[in-house]
Amino acid sequence: MSRSAWHLRVRGQVQGVGFRPFVCRLAGRYGLAGQVWNAADGVHVRFLAAPEEAEAFRCAVLHEAPPLARITGSTLDAVQEDFRAEGFSVVESGQAADADVLLTPDAAMCADCRAELRDPGGRRRSYAFITCTDCGPRFTIAQALPFDRERTTMARFTQCPACAAEYADPQDRRYYSQTNSCPACGIRLSAPPEAAAEWLRAGEIVAVKGVGGFLLLCDARNPASIQRLRTRKHRPAKPCAVLYPDAERLAGDVVLGEEARALLGSPESPIVILPLRAQPASGLCAELLAPGLDHLGAMLPYAPLLELIAAAFGAPLLATSGNLSGSPIAYTDAQALEYLGSVADRFLTHDRDIVAPVDDSVLRLSPFSGTPILLRRSRGYAPSFLPPHPPEGPATLAFGADLKSAFAWSRKGSCYLSPFLGDLESYDTQEQFEAMLRHLMRLFGAQPERLAADLHPGYYSVRLAERLALEWGLPLARIPHHEAHLAAVLGEQEAWPAEPVLGILWDGAGYGPDGQIWGGECIRYDGERFGRMAHLAYFQVLSGDAMAKEPRLAALSLIGDRPEAGQLLQPKFSGAAWQTCQRLRLRSGQPMTSSMGRLFDAAASVTGICDLNRYEGEAAMRLEAAALRECRRQGLARIQPFGLEGAELLDPAALLCAVAQGCLQGHSADLLAARFHRTLVETVRHSAREAGCRILAFSGGVFQNGLLCDFLRHFLQPEGWQLCFHRNLSPNDECIAFGQLTHLQRISHPVISRNHVSGHSW
Repeated sequence: MSRSAWHLRVRGQVQGVGFRPFVCRLAGRYGLAGQVWNAADGVHVRFLAAPEEAEAFRCAVLHEAPPLARITGSTLDAVQEDFRAEGFSVVESGQAADADVLLTPDAAMCADCRAELRDPGGRRRSYAFITCTDCGPRFTIAQALPFDRERTTMARFTQCPACAAEYADPQDRRYYSQTNSCPACGIRLSAPPEAAAEWLRAGEIVAVKGVGGFLLLCDARNPASIQRLRTRKHRPAKPCAVLYPDAERLAGDVVLGEEARALLGSPESPIVILPLRAQPASGLCAELLAPGLDHLGAMLPYAPLLELIAAAFGAPLLATSGNLSGSPIAYTDAQALEYLGSVADRFLTHDRDIVAPVDDSVLRLSPFSGTPILLRRSRGYAPSFLPPHPPEGPATLAFGADLKSAFAWSRKGSCYLSPFLGDLESYDTQEQFEAMLRHLMRLFGAQPERLAADLHPGYYSVRLAERLALEWGLPLARIPHHEAHLAAVLGEQEAWPAEPVLGILWDGAGYGPDGQIWGGECIRYDGERFGRMAHLAYFQVLSGDAMAKEPRLAALSLIGDRPEAGQLLQPKFSGAAWQTCQRLRLRSGQPMTSSMGRLFDAAASVTGICDLNRYEGEAAMRLEAAALRECRRQGLARIQPFGLEGAELLDPAALLCAVAQGCLQGHSADLLAARFHRTLVETVRHSAREAGCRILAFSGGVFQNGLLCDFLRHFLQPEGWQLCFHRNLSPNDECIAFGQLTHLQRISHPVISRNHVSGHSW
């Protein structure tokens, strides 16, 4: 059989995933001679084969690819020039310029490495940095592309003869594993994991250098340690995640279903928010870890160092980001000493540098349908993103929003979404945002051709976009916030809708083109333009940003002139504060908002669940928890909405009055919270009928509420409505940057026109 030369090129997430070793082994199976190498645009294979063999080999490459690979395209071409080869080999990569590959996220420890870590006779027994081609750090250690050891922070660690032999053996699972090392030649810890376990048993707070930055650990059963960590970190009430040694001990504290177990053990290995058992078996301090809530953010050891610490400690550990409240995660030893010196009693570090900081990802499952909802997209997921229809056109850099910040970059048919970078309120977070942006540009050796940013005139992300537009001489498009939300959720669907869509876009705040603060929006997209169809009736913003922190102010703004206010709200204020707020309420010229987030706050205050937010979203989370208790008692189908109709359904004051009247009639907060959620389904149904849309798309931070999403599915899907939710992005403002990219793809020249501010409220 005559064989000729062929060239196979594979694009996508194909570097740092063991693709070259896989191709070598596959070629051996097919008896082919040739070469494989990494290049700026993916993986290239040149080989000798008959035409039918070449096609069969290509199909096998695509369908049997390594578990971490994500293939976005391939080409197979006959090679005209003379090519000869004996055997099959890996060719070393050259330095890439204008790279065109998807960046591989960090992957949790695989089952083979976990078994080897515990093997009493293995040479990597208890080695805290065990990895292979299927797991370990990737994005966080990459200094340049292609992804080869000499271009990562592993370059300083020279492989010992045993590791070098594994690296060179095509039959070894560490063949061409760029992160390969062992105790003889690898990364050094400042102290053994057993020492950290002893410190933790003594009640101390330990800062541990993890995969993407520092984690703060303490005994989750020790109330004094937990309270001391909260005080030092200035985090009085925000829920904290808990690290468990294994799934069996986790199952003693939470309700752990098969889907949650699979997520916790996946290569992404996020924190998963799970329902707490009434009596946690471990004795953890549930009320101190998640005050006022009945669920817990749980994680399993995704890195060998955490596995060793957790196993040595043998009980749950509070595990929170190594930062001070409002600041980015510390990822260098110097940062940790500077920022965490006043928090941690001990430090456990190592000598492998982190290039790109990433926090832990967070995910929840909706309570009745079990649908995953991403709350924070970071380690394990970022920075590559594979939407069904990647944004086309010029290379575009989108700056997102200031809260839950993340930026997005589309180029050459690929899309990249940065890890969660925090709220851009602090100078340190702003610096880290720009540093991450410039780091990605250096990795690719390229610059964008156009920029996109929010409309908000006060956003740091907007000011940065304006500065870089001038610096680089690039056009800057300004995208309305809630249109970006709608574009983001539509861009995640398998097929772009062929008929008009109504976006239900509910969040805390987004700058509207009319200069008001939007947040309870119904925006219709007809394939050519976005148009605001309806919104929650505007109400006053009392005391500026303070209203987002004080749910009682939102309640006062909405029903301060109603009789119920005196009975339910006045006791929540001092006499002087009550008079001051009433004067503010009557003052003309106040900013106005249509925020659904503030309506949730107001309902939490009126029902007595929460009057002051100690962290963002506390009132809404506690309102959902109360509603969920009632729904579990009764079932979704038996919860009745409040008797609002027509225009009242988009009048937040009418809904809040109904809640207030229920309070005065003696109904429980749990029941009223459930009926509040149920009534919002009727709000959506009414808006969809008014707009004449069958397809409904949901985005905005309010849809982190799993109970609300399940209510919508339960009541609307059986009636024929097609519901579109986010799949691989968070519904909060992390999705805004991707929405800006998608908006530019669908609307070539976005302008602020009267169409954006049309619509009506009741």
